[in-house]
Amino acid sequence: MKKNIGKVLGLFFLCTILVLSACSGGSTGKDGEKKDSASSKVAAIEIENGSYVVPEGESVTEDTGFLALNVKIKNMGKDTLSLSSDEINLYDEDDNKISQQRFYTTDTNFKELQFESISGGKSTNGYVIFKVDKDKKYELHYAPISYTDDKKEDIQLDVNANNYEDKSSDVEKFAEEFVNEVFLNKKSEEKSEVLSNNLEEEHAAFNKTFAQALGKDFYYYKPSEAELMTAIDAFEVANGKKAKITYSIKEFYPDSATVYVKPETIHFDSLDTESIINDFVDQNRDKYSDYEKAEIDAEKYLLEQLPTKYEAASVSTNDSSSGEGYELHLTKKDDKWTIDTTDGSNNYTFKYLKQAFMGDLYS
Repeated sequence: MKKNIGKVLGLFFLCTILVLSACSGGSTGKDGEKKDSASSKVAAIEIENGSYVVPEGESVTEDTGFLALNVKIKNMGKDTLSLSSDEINLYDEDDNKISQQRFYTTDTNFKELQFESISGGKSTNGYVIFKVDKDKKYELHYAPISYTDDKKEDIQLDVNANNYEDKSSDVEKFAEEFVNEVFLNKKSEEKSEVLSNNLEEEHAAFNKTFAQALGKDFYYYKPSEAELMTAIDAFEVANGKKAKITYSIKEFYPDSATVYVKPETIHFDSLDTESIINDFVDQNRDKYSDYEKAEIDAEKYLLEQLPTKYEAASVSTNDSSSGEGYELHLTKKDDKWTIDTTDGSNNYTFKYLKQAFMGDLYS
């Protein structure tokens, strides 16, 4: 908050990461099921799994997306095999070549297939990414170059893009569930079973930070925890009714995602606290000979009356919010998603996201 509440007299309140089950020509490898594979005497290629992803700066629709295929390449010969991702191409049903896409990501678990050498009998794996129509069928071609065989032989695999479900929008739902329960104390009717955060503990921690920030804005009066929580509980209820929050995906990969959260919320600086102060002055003219006692009682009255101003308050974005909003980072492990709530340097916007839901108070 820009102004100190405590200085009452003369001052105002201021894929989609989901590993999917089937590829054309067989089932994607899982629980012992057969995987799609093809081979020649030079090399073998196998689609281990696949998922739709959303690279940073790219947009997708219900009908189109970036399909990331995790392929395994094995050298079937004895001599070293040189591998380049350029040797792997996708073709649609009209034999049009689909260009392979390459993107930068900080997800160290997402390894794109690159140029490398494979010793005889050994294998490597990595992702190849193509922008596809989700309801169409394709052919994946791998043309390994062998220095011991002049004949270049294409290895082909069928790829049915419709067999891969795009679950990228799930992380937006996780972000919304987190914001609702942690910052607005709104219980979700259907809780996600794959969000690992303990939302009750997260909400309690948020309220503790909120109470500390609100308490610091009172200079003379020292509010009790119960008094602060009464004001905070009412604030969260009002914010839950009035706040406008938008969610959008910055990027989405099999084991990581970043969601933009852009909130328009109630700010303490926008509350009509002048009327509260005027009421106190009108009710207590000539009643105080002790200036400090007057300040203490004025601040106490101010805290008690704050909730009466929440419903009429306008909502706006936080001063530090810009562009798409604040970044909420998620990681996946053992089929569970976790939202990063640490205060580390790699997660610095989370602090400002919390501040936006604390009425723009500084924690």
